Amino acid sequence: MPAPIHGPLSVPDRALTLGRFSLYGLRARLVRAVGWNLVAAVFTQGSTLVLNLVLANLWGLRAFGQFAIVQSTVTAFTSGAQAIVATTATRYVAELRTRDPQRAGRVLGLCVAVAVALAAMAAAFLIGGARPIASVLLHQPDLAGALAMVGVVVFFTIVSGVMAGAVAGLEGYAMLGKAGILSGIAYVVFGATGGWRWGLIGALAGLAASACLQGLVLARALVTEAAAHHVPMTLAGAWQEVAVLRRFLAPSAINSLIAYPALWSASALLVRHADGYQQMALFTAANTLRVLILFVPAIVNNVTLSLLNNQRGADRESSYRRMFWVNMGLTCGMVAAGALGVVLVGPWLLGVFGRDFRAGYPVLLVLLLSTLPETVVGSALQIAQSRERMWLWCGAVIVPCYGTLVAVAAVLTEPLGARGLAWSYVAGMSVAVVASALVVARLGIWGGTAAAAGDVRG
Repeated sequence: MPAPIHGPLSVPDRALTLGRFSLYGLRARLVRAVGWNLVAAVFTQGSTLVLNLVLANLWGLRAFGQFAIVQSTVTAFTSGAQAIVATTATRYVAELRTRDPQRAGRVLGLCVAVAVALAAMAAAFLIGGARPIASVLLHQPDLAGALAMVGVVVFFTIVSGVMAGAVAGLEGYAMLGKAGILSGIAYVVFGATGGWRWGLIGALAGLAASACLQGLVLARALVTEAAAHHVPMTLAGAWQEVAVLRRFLAPSAINSLIAYPALWSASALLVRHADGYQQMALFTAANTLRVLILFVPAIVNNVTLSLLNNQRGADRESSYRRMFWVNMGLTCGMVAAGALGVVLVGPWLLGVFGRDFRAGYPVLLVLLLSTLPETVVGSALQIAQSRERMWLWCGAVIVPCYGTLVAVAAVLTEPLGARGLAWSYVAGMSVAVVASALVVARLGIWGGTAAAAGDVRG
């Protein structure tokens, strides 16, 4: 189909090129989307790094370790729900927005409704269970108030996540970039100001305020992008999309309910031991640098998921396959280069958190061993997502990966502290990379013909 240029004029889809990049082809869309996602990630992930640096220098090891386990609780709830609903929104909206915008709108309405319900349940659980979680699981009763405040943060973060996923499915990356700038600045300013004036509770109140602001900005972006693509977000007839719940959302939920609680449990095992909160602070500083290495590849993966599903919806198997391999090579190269750089300057980077944090360099070296396997697994996951084989992914990859991670953490955190937790990440991701390679092989991406995949059916 010709692509319209300035009203009545049109050219073939690949007619206008700039070097090797087609103006309207996949490469141009990838470059443009990655650029805006990079802007958003610099402000969102970067804001987490900046706030951690500010609070670590302001509070010291033990208090920052308490903030770290509370922050891990936020991640356990929000990342799980976002993986469940936001990825579903991205996957189906990207595939359906062109060929069936009415159905895309129904799926979108269903995802938003599910996200709000999950957010409300998670917030209620944290607020109601704050005291027993703090006393029984973390052996720190004075964290009950902080965990209750986490419920507010979790609610707004989950709702924001599904809206961001929907905007990504509509390829509204410019909107996501602008929202990331605003919310990232608010995250640092509100969190640092609250932490300086009122300690842990103040920092969490600042995070709640910034999450609320982010939700409002993303809601406006979603309404704008949906209107531009003529996708009517609605709950009317959403019951017709029950198959989406069965084939994609339900197994994604199981995956998340295994993965993120497992990560939190491993952290909880660490803080229960002597000097556990100090060790948690060292691990968090090192893990912040690990996340910093992974965040640009994660951007590329997020963009590629939308583009892969759009190509799948258009029945372009060769483009789909090529996009997967380009993404795999690009992300692995980025991570390898980033890990090498962090090895060289790691002690200095950890020292930015505070002088005492330099002791986390051995922890950092171990954690870096997990980055390349995790990147390979993240790229392979897109094949399972786009082909609706999440039940297979759950049984073959998620269960052995996170089962291994918790088991190793249970054995090693007491004798090795933060290094033991780091080794549990390496063990889990090593199991996952082998399992994910077997899954991708089964789905046919290695050969010339793709394995039968579950298309989106009404």
